[in-house]
Amino acid sequence: MVLLDEPTSALDPLGRRDVRDLMRFLKSQGRTVFLNSHLLSEVEMVCDRVAIIDRGRVIATGPLEELLASVVEVEIDAAGLSPAAMEELGGLGRPAEGSNGRMVLRLPDRESIPAVAEAVVRHGGRLYSLQQRRGSLEELFIRVVEQEGAR
Repeated sequence: MVLLDEPTSALDPLGRRDVRDLMRFLKSQGRTVFLNSHLLSEVEMVCDRVAIIDRGRVIATGPLEELLASVVEVEIDAAGLSPAAMEELGGLGRPAEGSNGRMVLRLPDRESIPAVAEAVVRHGGRLYSLQQRRGSLEELFIRVVEQEGAR
């Protein structure tokens, strides 16, 4: 077993790649590698299981892909979105970003995606694209920490 604490912190991109390659090599040799890092994009590149810790308590744990499946975002490119359409879209999920007919909407689950398209069309909007985006570990971290704080 190998325990690494912030191994890529303060490294240049080549150094980070070397450390990631070393972790993958250790894993291929059957070794367990525990990685502690605030650089969540680095964690996504090498870890297959994660635990999110907030104030010393584990608040989420599991296979990375399963945890990220709970972060559902869609990117919408539409025109003619009326205030009523925007209100309904806001009721389906939380707008994450957007401008000029393009927006990202955070949804509670994948099953909400068809309702987004229906809302745009029902209110007379023109839907040019609707694409699910893969969530990031950072987005998941923020969501679960905020949920814990609300308790």
